[in-house]
Amino acid sequence: MATNLENGMQNLTINDDSNNTASNAEKNGKRRRPRPEFHKRLDPSHADIPFVPEAHDTATHRYWHFGWPVSDEAVNEIIDRYTPDYLDEDRDVTDKYPHFNDLIEGLSGLKRIRLVLVEPTEDVSWQSPLVTHGRRAVTFFMVVSDCGGYFFRKRPTQKQMARLVRIFGKQPCWMMDALEKSQWHKYGHRR
Repeated sequence: MATNLENGMQNLTINDDSNNTASNAEKNGKRRRPRPEFHKRLDPSHADIPFVPEAHDTATHRYWHFGWPVSDEAVNEIIDRYTPDYLDEDRDVTDKYPHFNDLIEGLSGLKRIRLVLVEPTEDVSWQSPLVTHGRRAVTFFMVVSDCGGYFFRKRPTQKQMARLVRIFGKQPCWMMDALEKSQWHKYGHRR
């Protein structure tokens, strides 16, 4: 047994680069473990939720939501695909968007989809028809959020997420809320 240990010790090498990297990190006072790729699943059936982007760490005045940004045109296309006669009448956004939310919940089997507004980005810059006070914001259908324990723990299953990706035609993403944290109550979302 001692011979095996000695043979193993002969192959052991010390990587000087890692020691230098560690000492540089210690000098800067910033020794962090790498950011995980996904949040830990709370249940084996849960879908993988990518870790909140690093921008979350600096934007502490806003909540972050995981889901889909949707243009008014995309909402109309999805409604036409699944309920073709619904838009034959001229519908106000206060009727159309709750109908759309109910439709998505019914098709996906997920009853916890919430409508919020997020900050536009370079890739997602269309204006939400739900904003009336001149602010720039994008309509967003949230399935997970850091706004509270309930909204973070109640996650879609893998099957529900697959259905949602099929309905929206794209992968979900994290985006920052358009409202300050103190304004969250204006959405009216409770559990």
